[in-house]
Amino acid sequence: MQIIFDHYYDLIKSSIAGKALYSIIVGVVGVLILAVFFTVPVRVASLSFLMPWFMAFNCALTGYMLLEKTLDRLKYKRTFAVGAGVAVVVLVCASMFFILPAVIDTSQITVNDLLLWFIIGAVFSWLGGILAIKYDNLKRKGGIAS
Repeated sequence: MQIIFDHYYDLIKSSIAGKALYSIIVGVVGVLILAVFFTVPVRVASLSFLMPWFMAFNCALTGYMLLEKTLDRLKYKRTFAVGAGVAVVVLVCASMFFILPAVIDTSQITVNDLLLWFIIGAVFSWLGGILAIKYDNLKRKGGIAS
């Protein structure tokens, strides 16, 4: 059983789709952990104020991780980073509304909040991707020791 698991793990780890999926899952889990953690001491109305910050940080992290792992193998780097950020927002919204409704009260979330989250996810994931590209260019020029 362990041999089969190791084989699939290596297959996923070495493919572009597996690396992208890993980056997206890290972003989704990060947002959900922060949201669940902050529902205990903070009112739900305040959570709708904090969610854009959670989305921004984790989408930037997702865009950075995606391009850091697949930089030389992707042609449209920034587009993939934006797509990863939007995927994080879609999966977070789906999990908040369908998987975690008992933990996170979603009745206070409006359509405007969702649109704001999509915009924030796309923009910050794009910025995270740009940061990964600039960091890679700086490493290649010898400006940063690896």
